Order: sequence, then C-alpha cells, then structure tokens
Amino acid sequence: MSHLAELTKQYALKENFKRVNDCLDIAEHQLRNGTNEMKNAVVNGFLFSFTCFMEMHRTAFNIPLPELLEKEYVKQVNSFGV
Repeated sequence: MSHLAELTKQYALKENFKRVNDCLDIAEHQLRNGTNEMKNAVVNGFLFSFTCFMEMHRTAFNIPLPELLEKEYVKQVNSFGV
C-alpha cells in the first residue's frame, strides 16, 4: 500500500487527476473487499500517507476521497484528537 500511496502522490504533483482517482478507487476497493490485513494496510499505510500529503498541499489540490476512505479519514482525525 505504501507504493500505491507514493504513486498517488506523484500523480497529484503531476496533476494527473484521472490516475489519482484510479489509485483512490483501488484503495477503496481493497478497503471494501480486502482481507482484514489489507484493510489495515489501506487505513494505516495508504490513507495516512496520502492524507498527510494532502494536508501539506491543501491549497494546491482539492481531491475528494471516495466514500469509505473519507469515513476512515474522519475516524483517523477524530482518534488523534485533532
């Protein structure tokens, strides 16, 4: 999942938003249908890495997350007490 996160960030920097959405769709699919281990990797690896990147580039990109990734992101933010 860390490789997918890095690819997604590279695509965002290159403003290739179709590929960014493709990567988000892959992560969303794994979160919905993957094993518990895969779901954990998506949330703790991909989602954390990508959303930290998005926070650092907040003004440059406005990329909406798919529904389930968004819910997991909100859980992460709330669990950190932010």
